[in-house]
Amino acid sequence: MLSTTAEYALRIMVVLAEARGEPRTSECIAGLTAVPTDYSVKVLQMLARSGLVRAQRGRGGGFRLACDPEFTTLLDVINAIEPIKRMK
Repeated sequence: MLSTTAEYALRIMVVLAEARGEPRTSECIAGLTAVPTDYSVKVLQMLARSGLVRAQRGRGGGFRLACDPEFTTLLDVINAIEPIKRMK
């Protein structure tokens, strides 16, 4: 079962993939994904630290994918939020 944070991250990644490189503000992303704005910022920061999302400040800024959505897996997104520990 996925955590709420992982589910939110997947929703956010879908919205950014559909944006096709155009930046989206955290408020816009929150509205499109039904994720609270403050929580969407937290998730976006986690995705940015993992290299999946890029942030740009200022006018015309926002968030956009930093990865190729065709080669980014669900596991990549989930591991960015809550790394899955491998069994030995």
